[in-house]
Amino acid sequence: MKKGVLLILFLLLVGCSRTYDRPNIVIIGLDAARADQVSEATMPNLMKFERDGFIFKNAITQAPWTLPSFMTMFTGVYPSHHKLTNRYVLTEGLPEVKLSPAIKTLAEMLKAQGYATGGFTGDAGVLGRYGYSRGFDIYVDNITFGGFNGSVPLALQWLSRTREPFFLFVHGYEAHGKYTLPPNFFNNRFNISPARWEYYRNKTIWRRNFSITPEEQAAWLRWDDQKLSLLDQRLKPLLDKLATLDNTIVVVMSDHGEGFYEHKMFDHGPNVYDEVAKVVLMLKLPNRKGMIINDQVGLIDVLPTLMKLTGQKCNQCEARGLFTGGNDQFTETDYLYDFYLRSLRTKDGWKLIYDMAAENWEMYDLDKDPLEQHNVAEEYPTRFKAMKKKVLDFIKS
Repeated sequence: MKKGVLLILFLLLVGCSRTYDRPNIVIIGLDAARADQVSEATMPNLMKFERDGFIFKNAITQAPWTLPSFMTMFTGVYPSHHKLTNRYVLTEGLPEVKLSPAIKTLAEMLKAQGYATGGFTGDAGVLGRYGYSRGFDIYVDNITFGGFNGSVPLALQWLSRTREPFFLFVHGYEAHGKYTLPPNFFNNRFNISPARWEYYRNKTIWRRNFSITPEEQAAWLRWDDQKLSLLDQRLKPLLDKLATLDNTIVVVMSDHGEGFYEHKMFDHGPNVYDEVAKVVLMLKLPNRKGMIINDQVGLIDVLPTLMKLTGQKCNQCEARGLFTGGNDQFTETDYLYDFYLRSLRTKDGWKLIYDMAAENWEMYDLDKDPLEQHNVAEEYPTRFKAMKKKVLDFIKS
């Protein structure tokens, strides 16, 4: 590593070792926003707000769908350990899952420190009764697959009458395929719409072969761009308000991305390829100039970082934090009790995916093959063996 890079890293670590005196904390959850789709063109208001923040260009989710991903971010615990890996528990007559009382959420931790706590969400995967509402003074989840047009006005009302310090969680589903869009918000030529997305999603989860043309795939991505622009417009009033607040830490993140046939699949959950595994992650600190960070991090690193910034400890956290020079990242899914996948994405650019049901392994050199099209497991047997051991050890942990 060059001396200049080492110096920047040293200054970054020193600067972020400081703590803040009971700062406000805001987390904005952009459900299903693909990291490679968020840009100045699609989300200019967000980009302007985060210009002075830390932008993590290689952030990885620990689960490629909402319920386990957000819970890992809120607890600092891997999905296979917090156990919210599906909505229901098959072995116990289909009761809904709930977070164990032994695991504390960020809201509970901050509530114990005297914070006012408010959550305004789009329901569905962050439904309060799964455990998300624990520690919140108010937690709104009354519209399934609701958008920021509902959650932002409620959050602004709450901010206008709440005291400091506060913890605010605001979440919306505009980027999600199931979100109900305004009338005529689709592409007529290819019948691009939530209903068509649902059709391709069902083909994916039932493992039925289907094909689309490159032109249709490009149209889906343009549709996604338009949805992010809509999200950005609806988010602007909240961003404008947050820009006026002092002593406030803001995290903007997505829980997973979205697949549009990159690996002959739609939706998220059934696979762990980068179109769903790479996420948006931005952190804005009071009175701190940020920077673009290319080191690989995970959503599991958010909670220990927030605890450190507020001078607290997180004994249950299973990660080191965002400012540690980059980490290997594990992603897992047991989606619909039918897709059982584990992956290791190393900080030096290799990825290994294990299909536990099919007992199949895929390995990719992401520097040479960022789209994950060429399985090179047999070409690098020594590396494959070492990464395989790490994945199997993770499964046993």
